[in-house]
Amino acid sequence: MIRLGLINVFIFFISASTNAQQVGFQFYQGINKPIVSFQGNDESVSYKANFTSDMRIGVRIGDLNKLSFAMLIGGSTVNAIYTNNNIISSFSHSSFLIDIPIRYSFLKSPINSIAIGPSIGQLVASSQNSNGLPVRSETSFKQTNFSALAEVAFTGYTSDNLKLHPFIVYRMMLNSADSDGDKLYINGLSFGLRMDFTK
Repeated sequence: MIRLGLINVFIFFISASTNAQQVGFQFYQGINKPIVSFQGNDESVSYKANFTSDMRIGVRIGDLNKLSFAMLIGGSTVNAIYTNNNIISSFSHSSFLIDIPIRYSFLKSPINSIAIGPSIGQLVASSQNSNGLPVRSETSFKQTNFSALAEVAFTGYTSDNLKLHPFIVYRMMLNSADSDGDKLYINGLSFGLRMDFTK
């Protein structure tokens, strides 16, 4: 069902691209700080996670000076660790991401645009360790996760065919990534440079 929905979204964007007057490509390059929280067995745990790369690419449709939307694809890999007394717990979680931000732009403002939209993450690989010993993780994480994202982009360099904007994105997971009934949320704060290529 999820895969059928993704295929329909992809077909919709391709169809819209062929009919839209203003079509361009977007490329994001930045870094992401994962924010991982876990709640289970009547205790709350905050995992530590290092910065990771944030790279996304996709198609943008609409007017960059008014209203536009995009379909972006990218990847996310989170390596998180928690230490408590003699227990060291860690996991790795890699997902394929599809973002659909809807963007409203401002004219003559330090803030170039704001965007909100849904994000879908499909798990592609995972691992889990306890005190250095591997733990079976095939069924520990949900295969599909849903998030909401919010983006603020700032005024940057602009030419006829290229626009560069510094950005900040916060990604909030809407469902628990844990499949055992515990609450595992993998949120993230990203910042970097967004590149808009136009015809």
